[in-house]
Amino acid sequence: MIHSLKLGYLTLATDQLENMVDFYTKVMGLSITSVEKDGTTYLSTGIDHYNLILQPSSKENGLVNYGLQIKNKHSLTELTEQLKEIGVSAQLVKKPSVGIEESILVKDNEGKSVHLFQHIQTASKGITDVGVSPNKLGHLAQWVKDPQQTVDFYESTLDFRVSDWMKDFFVFMRCNQDHHSLNFIKTDTDKLSNRLHHFAFELRDWGHLKDSLDFLGKNKVSVIWGPLRHGIGHNLAAYIHDPDGNIIELFTELDTMNEELGYFEPRGWHQEYPQKPKVWKDEALATSPWGVQPPKGMLE
Repeated sequence: MIHSLKLGYLTLATDQLENMVDFYTKVMGLSITSVEKDGTTYLSTGIDHYNLILQPSSKENGLVNYGLQIKNKHSLTELTEQLKEIGVSAQLVKKPSVGIEESILVKDNEGKSVHLFQHIQTASKGITDVGVSPNKLGHLAQWVKDPQQTVDFYESTLDFRVSDWMKDFFVFMRCNQDHHSLNFIKTDTDKLSNRLHHFAFELRDWGHLKDSLDFLGKNKVSVIWGPLRHGIGHNLAAYIHDPDGNIIELFTELDTMNEELGYFEPRGWHQEYPQKPKVWKDEALATSPWGVQPPKGMLE
């Protein structure tokens, strides 16, 4: 079993690289750690050499791939062969990018590229005091054809666990103590080329979220949903667009799992005690107990 430790990074293609770099450095507060000859820019939230890659594109903007940091007693060469033996498309790649010596390029059950790596250089810059300045890259949500088949793949191959379902169309999966690192939401095929639903950065607390929204307002970045508290995960959240229209969630107070006891650490705003993984049948409660409704198309 390959044990996933965290969502390490994601790669976005963009046809307005300069604007995107400006946004993620001056507004979001990420640090540039490397730039390639073609302009591909690596940005860090503070510890890893990069958590976001922006690469130039003249075709479709959006999600290209994402990387999971993993732990296993075997080498990546051995893991590549083991994955092939169980029918998973896997290729060992040497020096795939700056900061990572080798990774495994895996295709998941719907053909999306996932990079598995064990080690990444540190950025040694720390969290900036520019703009939003998030703690870390928190999670990635994607449109998929079949959420249950996707769950089966990530459970059996990469040791993810289901934290919650919203009915049968939206699943939240964890690989560490955080309530979710990957989310998958069912959709029609017209949304599957990009596949990106949203990705999220963790902030320190409610005060940090409030100050960030004030800063974003001054910089003419509008909130498209929120502030709100979700039912699933119980995090405080607000959603914005980057210059390409990708949806970014800013969140804090996400539920954390006590794996040995099988429930999320208790919080005063939980609906149940103990709060355990479950299927949420009330979509409104799962989405926003405060009643703040999502924009049209957000969950469709």
